[in-house]
Amino acid sequence: PLLISPKPATAYARGVVGNGPRTMDPMKQILTILILSLVSCDNRNGVEFIVHNESQGTIDSVRISTGDKKSTIKLFDIQKGLTKEDFLDMRDILKIDGHYLIEITASGQTRTNDFGYYTNGFSLDKGIDIYFMADTIIYKYRDN
Repeated sequence: PLLISPKPATAYARGVVGNGPRTMDPMKQILTILILSLVSCDNRNGVEFIVHNESQGTIDSVRISTGDKKSTIKLFDIQKGLTKEDFLDMRDILKIDGHYLIEITASGQTRTNDFGYYTNGFSLDKGIDIYFMADTIIYKYRDN
């Protein structure tokens, strides 16, 4: 019969001595690979919206959706000078090119607008900041 006996760990194998070869415990290798893969994989398909209320009143509601209206977020009661944010999940929308739709209700009036662009069902941006003012809406696109 063939007998296999474990070798005692040497100083080189433990990575203790000088510039000699260093080995990593297989369990540590697996754990490192697992952690790196989880950290580097962002499976979210969508875009983060941050609505900034820079008007003089309260925004009653904001509805943001994809052009096909298969994905929608709603934000309510955004006080003057404050922000609210939400993530528009685009995993289940049609894999086509499109734009976003926004509907903002404030002071009893509703404003609607088409803006932005996505392609093949994927956002070109990580986030979009929306600045609501008394007479205009400004969109700033973020790619980080």
